[in-house]
Amino acid sequence: MLPDFNRLKIFYFVYRYQSTVQAANRLHLTQSGISQHLKKLERELGTELFTRLHKKLVPTQAGETLYASLAPFVESLEETLEGLQLAKDQPHGLLRVGAPVEFGQRYLPAWCAAYRAQHPAVRFHLELGHPSVLLQQLKEGTLDFAFVDVFSHTSTLTYERSLLSIEPVYTEELLLVGVPELLPKASRKKWKLDDFTSFSYVAYNANAASLHSWFLHHWEAIPGKLSLAFTVESVQAARSAILHGMGLGVLPSQWIQEELNTQELFVIKTDKTPQTNPISLVQLLDKKPTLTERSFVAHCRTQLA
Repeated sequence: MLPDFNRLKIFYFVYRYQSTVQAANRLHLTQSGISQHLKKLERELGTELFTRLHKKLVPTQAGETLYASLAPFVESLEETLEGLQLAKDQPHGLLRVGAPVEFGQRYLPAWCAAYRAQHPAVRFHLELGHPSVLLQQLKEGTLDFAFVDVFSHTSTLTYERSLLSIEPVYTEELLLVGVPELLPKASRKKWKLDDFTSFSYVAYNANAASLHSWFLHHWEAIPGKLSLAFTVESVQAARSAILHGMGLGVLPSQWIQEELNTQELFVIKTDKTPQTNPISLVQLLDKKPTLTERSFVAHCRTQLA
């Protein structure tokens, strides 16, 4: 059974100053009160912690052992409490941020570096992963907030939506693209849904949510069972597979501007407006953001703008 922590704290300062007088001054207690607490602690532990030599206290082997175990905890606790106080007035401490893999790799390191240049007392942990994983971590309290992307017609963000604050902060266009060799009729202005039954496809997973979402947006239907030639949970890898002619696939427009300009890739267009995918800032609804969180979120919005 652990002894009273207040008595452990008193022991720590008595050992640190090697004096009950200085410990009493530090803790705003009387010297007699300090001595009484020490005696109670020794009785609880069943061992002497100091040898009393007139007005001098000499730590025993048990006292040395206890201090060696206690000191790192108390010093770390003091530092943490000091950080908590500082964080009320200025950005300080650790921020735990989640993001989709490519979005996070592309933007977050630069944003964090720019922010830390202004606020060097802030540290970051960046978690990259699938929206369902990030949302679970938010729920468990291991992330402070996350940037989450979801395709239309999926239910990722409806997961316990009543617990979440969801704010779209960035929108990307999602384009169905392929290499010219796969699209002999790429110049056609009018595509029919049946035209897509003969193609192979590149998708991010076996359920092909991105492709289903694109077809539902443009036709409100899916052209039968799609033939998946390649699945990978990575925009960059999917882009590479599409460029190597493995099939059609949905890519965010900002990842393929160069290929579109050089006509290495063609966009399949319909009468509908391009499909968009919002990147949303997601936090627990009832969580009160800290000054550091509010400040960094404002910084991210500036970078996105």
